[in-house]
Amino acid sequence: MEIRLLKRTLLAGLILIGTNAFTQEQDIAKDSTRVFKPTVTLTDFAHKTFGSWEQHSDFTIKYSLDPQLSLELQGFFDTYIFEDVFKAPIIGRKYISKKWNVFSGMEVEASRQLLKNNSWTSPMLKTKNGLGYDINTNFQLQLSHDMQFNNARPGAYSFPKLLSFRGKLKF
Repeated sequence: MEIRLLKRTLLAGLILIGTNAFTQEQDIAKDSTRVFKPTVTLTDFAHKTFGSWEQHSDFTIKYSLDPQLSLELQGFFDTYIFEDVFKAPIIGRKYISKKWNVFSGMEVEASRQLLKNNSWTSPMLKTKNGLGYDINTNFQLQLSHDMQFNNARPGAYSFPKLLSFRGKLKF
């Protein structure tokens, strides 16, 4: 009885060791290159402004084509006293060095006027261009220029032309 139990335990151990050996990452020769597989990541954030009923939320869906090139779909929804604002930029981002990147894309922005008739305005169409710098993996700086190119009327919290400088801290 004990010998059977010992044999089964040894057999199970060999199967686990064999399985583990085949699931480990294979060594790659120095002369070969790794093939990058496209990846999709999702990040989001939301917060309520204390002392008021305003809420702010955003998300980013990032599709990395290679380590230096990615496409991003972003979304922002902010509630203010007079309006709710929704923005959705689609951005292409290219790293020109290890820490510097340039980006360009289009943005749609619409707002809902809460005091008048609670209806959505016609969307503003914008170009979005800029330059980013990654100080480290948790902190990045970005200089961005937005410019509206259609005739839609901007809302109370919208800007047809905007030059902005922002920092993003990840934790």
